[in-house]
Amino acid sequence: MKGTEKQHRTLRLRSTYTDLGARLRLFESDCSFVKARLVDCKPSLLTFDVLLDGNLPAGYFAAQLSFYFDIPEMPLITVQIRGQSNAGIIDVVPARLDLASALEDKSYSKKIRIQSRNRRSFRLISIEQPPGMRISASAVGMSSCAYDLTVLIDASRVNLNTLQSIILRTDNPEQPIVSIPVVGRRRKGS
Repeated sequence: MKGTEKQHRTLRLRSTYTDLGARLRLFESDCSFVKARLVDCKPSLLTFDVLLDGNLPAGYFAAQLSFYFDIPEMPLITVQIRGQSNAGIIDVVPARLDLASALEDKSYSKKIRIQSRNRRSFRLISIEQPPGMRISASAVGMSSCAYDLTVLIDASRVNLNTLQSIILRTDNPEQPIVSIPVVGRRRKGS
C-alpha cells in the first residue's frame, strides 16, 4: 500500500452477549495513523470502519485497537493491525528485526541497513530502542544517504509478547519517522 493513500477496512466484533453495543464503553487506537469508527451496532455484532490514513510509516507497521466493555468476563478486546507500506524514500533492509526463536539467556547482534532510495542524504536525529536493545548507527561510506545499524539484543529483557518497534527519527521532511518492527518469540535457554 502506498503511504499517502487512505484505506478503509471493515472490522466486525461478534459475541454471544446480546447487548454488546450497549456495553461498549470506549475504543481507541495506540497510534495516529489508524482510527476506528463504529458504523453499525446489532445486539451481538459491532461493525467498525477502520481507517489507515495517508501518514503510514514506510515499511512494516503495527498498531493496536483496544475495545473496552462493561462486561466482567470480557473487559477488553485488543485487535492487532499489521501491514506493510511502500511509502517513503528510505528503505530498511531487512524490513523487520526478526528474532525468530530467541533463547532467553542469550545475547544477539543483528545488522540493519537504512538507505535513501533517491540517494539524497539524510541525518538520523534519534533512535528509540525497545527495552533490552542497544542500537548504534554508522554512516556507510562518505555520504549520509545510508546507515548501518548494529542492534545488540539481550533476549532476557526483550518482551516479544507485545508489539515493539525501533523508531528512527530523521531530518528528511518526506519521511521523518521510520518504524522497524521487532518480531519473534522467546524460548527457554538450554
